[in-house]
Amino acid sequence: MNLAKVSWKNVWAKPWSTVLSVILIAFGVGLLSLLFIFKKQFTEQFDRNQAGVDMVAGAKGSPLQLILNSMFHVDAPTGNIKVEDAAFLFNPKNPYIEDAVPLSIGDSYKTFRIVGTDNSILEFYDAKIDQGRITENVMEVIVGAKVQAETQLKIGSTFFSSHGFNEGDLEHDHGAPFKVVGILAPHNSVMDKLIITDYRSIWEVHESHDHSSDTLSVNQNSITDDLDSSVVAAVPPIITDFPVKDITSILVRFKADKKRAIPVINMPRNINENTTIMATSPTYQLNKLLANLGAALKAVSYLAILIGLISALSVFISLYNNLKERKHELAMMRVAGASPTQLSALILMEALYIGLIGALLGVLLAHGGLWIISGLLNAQFHYALDAWRLNIVEIALIVGTCLLSLLAGTIPAIRAYRTNIIDSI
Repeated sequence: MNLAKVSWKNVWAKPWSTVLSVILIAFGVGLLSLLFIFKKQFTEQFDRNQAGVDMVAGAKGSPLQLILNSMFHVDAPTGNIKVEDAAFLFNPKNPYIEDAVPLSIGDSYKTFRIVGTDNSILEFYDAKIDQGRITENVMEVIVGAKVQAETQLKIGSTFFSSHGFNEGDLEHDHGAPFKVVGILAPHNSVMDKLIITDYRSIWEVHESHDHSSDTLSVNQNSITDDLDSSVVAAVPPIITDFPVKDITSILVRFKADKKRAIPVINMPRNINENTTIMATSPTYQLNKLLANLGAALKAVSYLAILIGLISALSVFISLYNNLKERKHELAMMRVAGASPTQLSALILMEALYIGLIGALLGVLLAHGGLWIISGLLNAQFHYALDAWRLNIVEIALIVGTCLLSLLAGTIPAIRAYRTNIIDSI
């Protein structure tokens, strides 16, 4: 007797009961799987984009908004600050600060954000040039791999930026256009979706736009007087050469041997209390965000576990009821030579089939759901998740579901084991 074939036929002898059990299992497993893989990939994205940043400084407002905008580029800026107000962070003699990278954020091209900074950001993120070179002059840009793939920009391409981050925002079509001089190698981080330019380019774009109503003809190679010397300079000036200019924020990395020093630990609080700018710790803010997210995911996971227990109960009830109806059939199998162990194994295999089908369907539903979520994130923020990457925890989840189904089938299997031949009469 082929137990596998017989049990498979028995599973589908009452299709509606089987389908109900499979659907319940699929929903429970799918929800748990989706929560796990989403949280894991969400956390991985955050970890990759932190780039060792110890502190972010910017305009006063929401600390979390400052972090999301400056490090993950998924929110609006909290405002601008004057370079002179944050000059102490750029002081090369500061005993605690290793690097300070300025950011000017507010413009985009085809919804990809343009970030005004300096070339030190490439070292900050350990990003490499794949084609072309780094920026040397105002209005030159380096584009991330994702930007290049979706916009088809190439070395030598020119374009005008838009004010804002949405499709259709006001275009800065006055003054010189941006010119692509470099393309970054794929980095699997936020750098893939950014357009990097010199911070002076952002000032030039906005000053050209502000003066466009008074000027009928604009020299495409000219910039404002206070930036003119930087165009021809062999070595770009430092940010503190422009004290009255605006920037959005600063990414700060402390010296490795100073990170636990009391002045470093207290630096964000001291800046917030004694200066006109705001500073915050990315680790602190992100841990708060993940804690809030974790609480919500935990509540949903409890629901998924409840669905899983209900599905196990459904398997038990289905097998138990079927067993009572099949009492005569099982007795005839005993007469035909089937042993009590074989009858017990038959019931357990039916439970296993239901659990395995439900678990596999649940994992498939989870990855399909993640694919939809990834599409939405990509359309809105240019973040994409790896929707079809199988994780070892999901394999454990499948195995666990099968064991739970076998457990649900234990009592019916014991009843089958005790079937008497006399019941066939």
